[in-house]
Parts: sequence; C-alpha cells; structure tokens
Amino acid sequence: MPHLPKARSGAVACLLLIPLLGTPALAEPQEAEAGSLPEAIADFERGRFREARAGFRAHADSGRSQFYLGRIALRRFEPYPAAEHLRKAVASAPDNADFHYWLGRAYGKLAERANIFKRAYYAGKTQEHFQRAVELEPEHLHARVALVMYDLQAPGFLGGSREAAERHTGVLFRQSPVAGLRARGLAQEQEEAFDKALATYRHAAELAPEHHRPHRWLAGLHRQLGHYERAFALYAERLARKEPDPAARVGFARTALASGTRLEEAADHLRIYIERGPLPEQPTLGEAHYLLGKVRQAQGRLHAALRAFQRSLEVAPNHPRAGAAHDAVEASLL
Repeated sequence: MPHLPKARSGAVACLLLIPLLGTPALAEPQEAEAGSLPEAIADFERGRFREARAGFRAHADSGRSQFYLGRIALRRFEPYPAAEHLRKAVASAPDNADFHYWLGRAYGKLAERANIFKRAYYAGKTQEHFQRAVELEPEHLHARVALVMYDLQAPGFLGGSREAAERHTGVLFRQSPVAGLRARGLAQEQEEAFDKALATYRHAAELAPEHHRPHRWLAGLHRQLGHYERAFALYAERLARKEPDPAARVGFARTALASGTRLEEAADHLRIYIERGPLPEQPTLGEAHYLLGKVRQAQGRLHAALRAFQRSLEVAPNHPRAGAAHDAVEASLL
C-alpha cells in the first residue's frame, strides 16, 4: 500500500500549493540590449526573461517595471529582491490588486526561509497582502485561493481560520465553480480525505476539459498517493492534446522520480521542455534542469547529473536544492 502524504501544516507550506506559484527561469551571463517597456512586457510573456529583465531595468522608475522585476526575482528563487521590487510596485500603485497579490507571494517565500522569530512577521504580511488584493478586486481568483490555503494551514495565532476558508470557498463557487472546487479539494487534502479530493478534482477536470490546471491537480494528487500509473496516464493525455500542456512534461518527470520508473522518458520530456522554454506560469527552467539532474543521478549517470545541476545554478543561482545536489554528486565523483 502506498504511503499516504501527511496533511500539510504551517503558514508557509500553503504557498507551495498556489496554482501559479511557481514560474520560468532567467538570467544569463550577459544582459540583452534594453528596449521599450511594452517590448519588455512582451518578452516576459513569451518567456524571454533575460531580455525582459534588461528592459525592465532600463525603466526602473516605473512601478510596472518593478512589478515584473519582482516576478522575475521570484523565478530566480530570490525572495528578498523580489519583495523589494514588489514593495516599490505597491507604493507606486497602492490600489493595484495584482501588485498586492504578488507581494504576498514574495513574503510567503521569505517566510519559508525565515528563522522562527521572523517567520510570523512574514506570514502575517503574506496574509495581509492577499487580503488587500481581494478587497481591491473581489474576483481576483488567485488571491482568494491563496487565502483559502493560508486559512486552512496557518495556526490561529497567525490568522488561520477554517471558517474564513469556508467563506472564501463559498465566494469562489459563485465566481468560478472550478476555482471553488480547487478550494474544496485543498480542504479535503488538509483533512486527509484523499478519495474525496480526487473526486473533487475529477469533477473540476470534467467541468473544464480544455483547461490544464484541474488535470494537473488530479495528477499531482495521484502522484502523492503513489498512484503512479494513473498520474502518468493523465500527463500523457494532456500532452496528446491538440494544444498540449508543457507543464505536463515536468509533472511526468516528477512522477518518474517518485516511482523510480520511466526515467529515460522523463529525461526526454525535460529536454524538450528546456529546449522550448517555459512561459511565466509554468515551472522554471532552473527547476527543469534540477529535475533532469535528479533523473540522471537516479540512473547512475553522475557526470550528466553534475552538468544538469550546474546548468540549474547558472539560470537560477539560488535554487533551494540544486546547490546541495551538485555538491553531493561532485563529492561522490572525487
């Protein structure tokens, strides 16, 4: 019988579940030549983060540039610069819900890294900015789902509240049934009612067959529960569609690593993902290189693993796991 995952706990863990969180990778040794601000935004949306970063830096007096620089920093696993950029964005436009939402995400990442004394402060700031986002824009689905996650998982002294989560879930159902189902599924996961959560995500996938995220939620939970073949099948179905989901390649690789099977297929998927490059709401390039390193390590191909970890650190120098993985493989080769 597969080992069932324990319920997630803590004010920080909720941020790992945010359906956006996560994001493509960036910086190369040399910056591209800067263009106009609209050109930089277009580069960002196409996943050309190195060029976008140069463009935003050339227009650093713009609050919108600071917003995008903050999002790029999050993709680089740099929460401190991200929060600084996003604070400037919020200061430039205090009534912009998106700016508050992303600043909340940056504070969440700071909370993950903070010591016990600062964690409560950053967790409180996380909740504060998510709440401000929904006050400014009640139909901001991502911010409201983030609040549900926070309320479900944060202890009461950090503002967590099961009743508040239920209230937000009710609002989500009125705004978007699929978003409401996501919130309900998260609550069921928190209660370890995994069969109910699977049924909830299946319902969401049936309601929105053309949208990839509900199928990712379902496949991801199957993977956590050890239902590897079901997860593989869901990812394969998403990749076989007329408009495939690139993130399914990363999900397939994570499932291969969890199961210890189909590792060469996983490597092929990751190579394609890396070659094509991710878009803003897809897993980062640094994460893809890291996963490729883990696949090669699992295959015993240590030199290839080392190269993949090195590449991960080149595009995302602060990746939270690539450095340790690189050092461990390097030491084993000495």
